[in-house]
Amino acid sequence: MGSHHLSRELARQGHLVVHVSTPLSPLRFTGSTGSSNLTRRWREHSMGPWQVEENLVDIVPFTVVPVQGNGFLPRPVVERAVFPGLRTTLSALDMDDPDFLVIDEPLFAGLEDVLTPRRVVYRPTDQYEGRFHGAAQARLVRRADGVVATSEQVLRALPARARQVPHLTLPNGVDLAHVVRPASGAARIAGAVYVGAMDDRFDAAWLAEVASLAPEVPFALYGPRPPGRDWPANVTLHGPLPYDDLPDVLARYRVGLMPFRDVVQNHGRSPMKMYEYLACGLFVVSTGAVRQVSAEGAPGVWDVPDAAAAARRISELATSAQLNQEGADVAQGKGWVGIADRLAAFLQSL
Repeated sequence: MGSHHLSRELARQGHLVVHVSTPLSPLRFTGSTGSSNLTRRWREHSMGPWQVEENLVDIVPFTVVPVQGNGFLPRPVVERAVFPGLRTTLSALDMDDPDFLVIDEPLFAGLEDVLTPRRVVYRPTDQYEGRFHGAAQARLVRRADGVVATSEQVLRALPARARQVPHLTLPNGVDLAHVVRPASGAARIAGAVYVGAMDDRFDAAWLAEVASLAPEVPFALYGPRPPGRDWPANVTLHGPLPYDDLPDVLARYRVGLMPFRDVVQNHGRSPMKMYEYLACGLFVVSTGAVRQVSAEGAPGVWDVPDAAAAARRISELATSAQLNQEGADVAQGKGWVGIADRLAAFLQSL
């Protein structure tokens, strides 16, 4: 299983679950971006399989060869170049012949041949481009006994066989127990916040323009800093945010931002970030790139691709005396517990 959240909830249902992270490789350690996260993951790798909680074991493999070539290799990287070997590690846990192998990352293609699972389920969470991802994904779809996509857009983008085998659309959810905290009574900042990656899917140009057109609104960005951009004076870059600190940060603001570029990698994304914002009572302003945001029709959420219009909307919402209680109520129905229940029922049906 590759999802932290689903692994945890399935384990709490009484299933024995091994969560296998995407392997670390030497290339991950070039540069300084996300260095604290890499240090943590290296420490977890060094621990070997470790018991996270009852019924749940976590493994962080290491490979000397980047997994990007997996789809083309006759003997996949996950079999030949991961240390310690996954089959050996999982055999020691008596998990080399699991009832279900759920693969969330296409570059893990080949793990289905390393192990002897009763059923293989492919769970794509994005629309993937490029020959490496494409070849690996095609390999998984050919082998899969079932497919669980996080959006209809992702499902439609898969090879035709994905819709010929048993399949399910199951969006990501929100960790309600973690994100929602009792009100502290502290006043919220009349500002906007973004928490997440600032990679090539992040629309820095849109956000910089929006901020410049709303100079009275403070904008707080949490995540690895994007290189080579000058930001308006009302934008503060705080760097990566530990997950444990997420609830306290979101509770300080009134508007959550989803500043994503209009590219295919974003179109099929599941709006987990939207539900994190909503669960904390924030209003949400998005560029409209994540199609599922519009499809959900959640209260207090606006798709505003035009920067000037977005700046006006954020200025209005940031000074609102009300929280987005209707949105928070909707988010209560999007927790991982219910999503895990649906996934477990689907797996049992195969």
